[in-house]
Amino acid sequence: MLGAKVRKGPPTIIDVAERAKVSVGTVSNVLNGTREVSEARRRRVLQAVDDLGFHQNMLAQALRRNSSSVVGLCVPRSSTSYFAALVDAFEKVAASRDFAIMQVLTHEDPGMELQRIRNLLRYRVDGIILVPSIDPDATYELLAKSRTPLVVIDRPAQDRNFDQVTFANRKAMYESAKQLIALGHRRILFCVQQANLSVSRQRREGLNQAIQEARHPVAAELLTSIKEEAAFQEQIREVISASSPPTAIIVSNSTLAEWIVRGLERLNIRFPDQVSLLAFGEPHWADLITPKLSVVSQPINEIAINAWELLLRRMNGETTEARRLEFEGTLILRGSVGPAPAGAGRPRRSKLI
Repeated sequence: MLGAKVRKGPPTIIDVAERAKVSVGTVSNVLNGTREVSEARRRRVLQAVDDLGFHQNMLAQALRRNSSSVVGLCVPRSSTSYFAALVDAFEKVAASRDFAIMQVLTHEDPGMELQRIRNLLRYRVDGIILVPSIDPDATYELLAKSRTPLVVIDRPAQDRNFDQVTFANRKAMYESAKQLIALGHRRILFCVQQANLSVSRQRREGLNQAIQEARHPVAAELLTSIKEEAAFQEQIREVISASSPPTAIIVSNSTLAEWIVRGLERLNIRFPDQVSLLAFGEPHWADLITPKLSVVSQPINEIAINAWELLLRRMNGETTEARRLEFEGTLILRGSVGPAPAGAGRPRRSKLI
């Protein structure tokens, strides 16, 4: 129509004010809750927002307030059941506190981790929850200089002055290994994707402790997997085909658990008759296979809730000494773990990893 106003681009706060027949300040007060507004005006503003499909510019708001109500969550990947469940738990906690989560992935690459954290800082996030890479020193230095509230989860960091919430990996492995040894297992294989991660080192320490305390010689072997499933399964085939194969296998995450279940099936190796199988983390399919998969269930909700509370305190200005919280998991023995096979070879002396 000739002379009609044609609005270009997304609706603005001015458009909302004109439609609701109120001032821009009134719209701002309604959206941000900064001042009391009459119920009638509040309804008109919200109706105009809905009619126009208006969305606030959160980045601009963050720049004005120096606060965004957004928390950055930086994890290595989301492909394992543990990390996927952890992200979901943080999403729920954040939503219950009227915060949003901005999630980024590092793919275990320290350089990518540093870049992802830089990006989060550019978006003025109020705080960061980080599962660190294998070499996070540059990231730690950047965060310390930025003075952005930080909580490290899952992978503990030594000699660092920030809050940490972790899982008792050493104890979980120690108790798991003791159970396997009590069932007669004398050759144990531990499969990991990154042997130098702090959690891998802690689990190795727990396994070694159980071996040292055993009444009979127990030999352990560490298998560090390659990223590709086919290569991992070839490694497993070689280990299983050896003259003294393991009678129990422990895998460090759900990805390796999935790979090894398929690999053993292709080799026609049955668990627990020929080898027992235990996984850290609980895949969604753990109780769907036959026999059901034995797992070390990790306290995901407790980690998320407590990490969030610590971060919230820092975001609110708390300057107390950094805290370190560690939560224990639960060993759930199902059908995939049983006594060691009769006649299985036994080592003459203990071997640690």
